[in-house]
Amino acid sequence: MKRLTCLIAVLVFGTAVTFSQVSDEAKKDIKNAAAARGLNAADADQAVRAFVRLAEKGMNEGQARNMVKLALQEGKNGADIERVASAVSETYEKSGHAKDLASIAELCLKARISAENCERIMLATRYSLEKDASAKQVRILAEEMVRSGIDTEGLQAAIRATGDIVEKGDSPVEARLQVSRAALSGLQEGLKGKKLADRIQEQVQLREQTRERTRERLQTGAWEGNQEQYQQRREGQSRLQVRQGQQNGSGDISRPGDQGNGSRGR
Repeated sequence: MKRLTCLIAVLVFGTAVTFSQVSDEAKKDIKNAAAARGLNAADADQAVRAFVRLAEKGMNEGQARNMVKLALQEGKNGADIERVASAVSETYEKSGHAKDLASIAELCLKARISAENCERIMLATRYSLEKDASAKQVRILAEEMVRSGIDTEGLQAAIRATGDIVEKGDSPVEARLQVSRAALSGLQEGLKGKKLADRIQEQVQLREQTRERTRERLQTGAWEGNQEQYQQRREGQSRLQVRQGQQNGSGDISRPGDQGNGSRGR
């Protein structure tokens, strides 16, 4: 009976047991990676906590493990890893899209971007996603910008601008293309930092001005079209009234009553 009870427990809770075993294996793997890098036990524990945080927030365990190990490989200490993991997990919790977020974080880590700036880039990503930008398009933009040598301030501005343009009504793809063109143009001119960020923001404002002019033209065109239709109706009514008046005039000569009255008068 006892053996049967144990067997039932394994069948019912098998998934949980397996998950726990996999998690323990992943924790051990991360600790080993931290030790191989020469980090102390405190840093190793922080790296493990970062992994657990990502997994508990719902990120795929494999993605969480890879991200933490990559951070270790790129020279991040325990505190830095926890900081990046916290930013990623909070963004994931609010917007989902774990795969794209993990890719953006890994992109920052591979580019040797500081933990502080990784956090800022993730905050910019969250800002953009909250304005209905596409996580995929933000990831593509980030990859393109990093390949082009953009600095972190410019990258943050580009990601935020994508969300701003989507919020105004453009598609996520079109928003990415507009921001990319503005950023690459600024890079070619040698702009960096705030100057590049300002150039990107100018694109947002220019797009809004273009959209406003289009709205005005459409509204003006609609008003003029309504006026023209009104005038055409008025002219049509006037012509109809003239024709009716002419017909009524002819009828007055030939009406029987009028003919009789005319005879009596003669």
